[in-house]
Amino acid sequence: MPLEGEVVKVGQQSIHMIVLGFASAFIADEDIREDFQYKIKHGKEVYISRSDKKHRIEVGTTLRFSVKSFDEEMLHVCGSLIPTNTGSVQWLERKAEESQADSVTEKSISNKRPVEVLETDNLVPYSEKLKSENHIKKSRRSKNRDS
Repeated sequence: MPLEGEVVKVGQQSIHMIVLGFASAFIADEDIREDFQYKIKHGKEVYISRSDKKHRIEVGTTLRFSVKSFDEEMLHVCGSLIPTNTGSVQWLERKAEESQADSVTEKSISNKRPVEVLETDNLVPYSEKLKSENHIKKSRRSKNRDS
């Protein structure tokens, strides 16, 4: 079951969050995808995705994770970032919008009619469009404009 929480502490061994404003949640390093790499950037501890550098988990990030277990007495949740539909909510929503836009584009491309290939037999040569005295025929509109 997916759940969202706000990250309050990031460490090399774990990520700690607050869920629903009062329950604590914990994700151990073995439950963090291999794609995420722990780093210290500008004095802040952060997990950064190797596949997309914009996918970051740091203090203040709203994180979507799957629930592994729940302790009712302590109101403590153990979670996991192993499933692909987990991570920073902001990044996940942006990716969902992009993939939806891509699918709409693909549908519009596939719905277009195929381009018809012109056959040379059906084409009228340019010379036949000329009058006998080798003047280009003008439409009535262009004749009226010239006057």
